[in-house]
Amino acid sequence: MSNCYYTFIPQQKLLTKKRIGSKYVKTYDKPKTPYQRILESKDVSKKNKNDLKKRYEGLNPIQLRRDINFKMKLFKREHEKLKAKKKNLIDYYEHYYPSKKDAS
Repeated sequence: MSNCYYTFIPQQKLLTKKRIGSKYVKTYDKPKTPYQRILESKDVSKKNKNDLKKRYEGLNPIQLRRDINFKMKLFKREHEKLKAKKKNLIDYYEHYYPSKKDAS
């Protein structure tokens, strides 16, 4: 997820936030990916930028999306299993230990 987030999803950076009366006026930079901001930064060494470029060239956004979707499906499947287990436990408990409201 982080590779996809840092290299392919642009974000707007807040530049200024001024209060005018009871409202705030915000100005934003043009949308750029964190990857683009790092390459434009003067604080990052050329060696680090070159390493990042090599890593970027090896990324495949379509494959990253497939991997994310696959992991999300696995996560949802496991979540559904846990929900079913929880429901079974609640049903079991309610069957063998009925609440006093149900007994009256």
